[in-house]
Amino acid sequence: MPIHRMPMARARLAAGTLILALAASFIPLASASAVTIGLTGASGGGNLSADHAQSGGDGAFTTRTGPSLQEGSAGDLTTGTIVIDVASGFHFNNSGSGTISVTGGSCAAMTTSGWSASGTQVTASITHVSTGGPCTLTFNGIQVRPINTTLPNTGYMSLDGTSTANAPSGNYGTLTEVPGAPVLTFATQPSPSDTAGMAFVNQPKVHDVDQFGNVRDGDSILLQITPGTGPVGAAVTCTMNPVLTSGVNANAQFTGCSVDKANNGYQLRASTLSSVADSATFNVVPGAADHLIFQTYPASPTGALLAPQPAVAVVDLGGNVLVGDTRAITLGISLNPGSFTCTGGLTKNAFTGVATFAGCTETVVASNYHLTATASGLPVATGAAFNVTSGPPTNLLICWGVTLPCVTTPPATDLGGVAFSVQPTVRITDTNGNQVPSDNLTIVTLLIAPGSPTSGGPGTLTCLGGLTKTVTNGVATFSGCSIDLAGIAYRLAATSAPAFISTTTNPFNVTVGAPVKLGFVTQPVSTTANAAFPTNVSVAIEDAGNNVVTTGISATIALAISANPSAGTLTCTSGLQVATISGVATFTGCSINNQGNNYTLSATPVTVSPVTSLAAAISIPFNVIAPASLITLTPSATVITWWDTVVLTVHF
Repeated sequence: MPIHRMPMARARLAAGTLILALAASFIPLASASAVTIGLTGASGGGNLSADHAQSGGDGAFTTRTGPSLQEGSAGDLTTGTIVIDVASGFHFNNSGSGTISVTGGSCAAMTTSGWSASGTQVTASITHVSTGGPCTLTFNGIQVRPINTTLPNTGYMSLDGTSTANAPSGNYGTLTEVPGAPVLTFATQPSPSDTAGMAFVNQPKVHDVDQFGNVRDGDSILLQITPGTGPVGAAVTCTMNPVLTSGVNANAQFTGCSVDKANNGYQLRASTLSSVADSATFNVVPGAADHLIFQTYPASPTGALLAPQPAVAVVDLGGNVLVGDTRAITLGISLNPGSFTCTGGLTKNAFTGVATFAGCTETVVASNYHLTATASGLPVATGAAFNVTSGPPTNLLICWGVTLPCVTTPPATDLGGVAFSVQPTVRITDTNGNQVPSDNLTIVTLLIAPGSPTSGGPGTLTCLGGLTKTVTNGVATFSGCSIDLAGIAYRLAATSAPAFISTTTNPFNVTVGAPVKLGFVTQPVSTTANAAFPTNVSVAIEDAGNNVVTTGISATIALAISANPSAGTLTCTSGLQVATISGVATFTGCSINNQGNNYTLSATPVTVSPVTSLAAAISIPFNVIAPASLITLTPSATVITWWDTVVLTVHF
């Protein structure tokens, strides 16, 4: 808050052990205007840890931000000194020094000497006052620490009465010493032996102070089993966890704590912030018989032979098996009890606390079964719901689509190279045709059944992600499946590992689809330069499965060299643009003049009726070789004698 100063005599007040210099030198005002100087105390490091005390601690200093003085008008701060006292119980860094930053409009002319510190004072000098302000002076880097570790210890920095620069009195920064880092100890240890699942006889109490015994209040203390002690999965539970420390003795009192599993050599660990403490070791022993639990229980869904087979244990309140218990335990079932049987009967005596049943079956397929277990003197145990759905896997069943029941009728029409309108799935079933959803291991392969189609084809089956799948919950789901070539009475089949009995689908047809591209029906083959290709090149209008579209569309197709390794020229006696007949354009008498390797031809549509976008085609690579060498002998004249001249002419 800004402080209005009026001329006054110098005075010094003292209160207890805190010495505050509250008076300032009398400075005559240049005019009748009041001097208004704002004061903002130092911030940062206001809570000083006892761990850094000069005596007993590590003596580390904490750096503060500020304080700062704000002129109300230019010239409110005059040349002279500003001396800041530190409260008793705290100490400045007496080897410290720093700067004073001056901010504000046209305040560059104001200069200071920076500041320096002794143990109890920080001193700075204003050597030149700016007339262009008002200006703000901020001390940078003042360091302070507590003198000793005794709490409570509070105070603040204040202006010393020897100051002459017209600075205001007030709080130049509050100082509070706080406890150091926590040091935890168990004020109350758990008793040497406790009962599993039962509240400890001695409930843990954790004491929280710093290294000097200063109370820490409000810390959150978490209680756990010390890692490496007790069995895997053991847990401690308390009415509240964590617990806040409170009160003058800084204790965290836990209530209702217990450990669930019986075992020897437990320890408890209390932790907060950077401190942990482990209790003394203690043992947890089993309690009296309290209830029954299913140690193993049928999965859902399951076959007629329940899997896994049920086992029932006698346990205490903490869930520990009572190995000495031999009481009789009887199984029951919630539905269709007349068809529920186990080898050796539905009643077994516990052995080492567990009654293990075998050969249990429920032959009626139904949902929402529950097993129950009863024993003298204990409440009934009821297991989770499960379904009886099928027996062991024996067969493969090909269905169209993913819905149940299985659809065996294939789509009415499929097009060459186009994904089936309904995709196939292969199901693992028992002998009654029930799906076996527990199977996640069988590998299924889809294929065109041998002997199909009866005409056309033979096509190739492809599916996105391949033709082999591992079943999930007894089902292999295929997607994006198609057959390329048209044919009558295709069938699909499936094989599996392990091998199950397979069936084939009902027959279905694959017909020619919509025209989408051009394709080379007859590819160019390697030939001699300037000699006609051994076979005429033919290009067809095709669907996505490479089937020739013979009706409903016609086109003029242009043939050209695509890859031209030797700057060759393509000529055809039929011309380089030929119209299709029944979907096929045939180019005759074609040749290339220059020899070279890996020529390719391209076929592109010039006109299409009706207008349709057809993708161009590129042929397979082929070579053009040089003609064979030819040697001829021509006499220059009638040969009369052996010595007449003979001319040999060689043509390549």
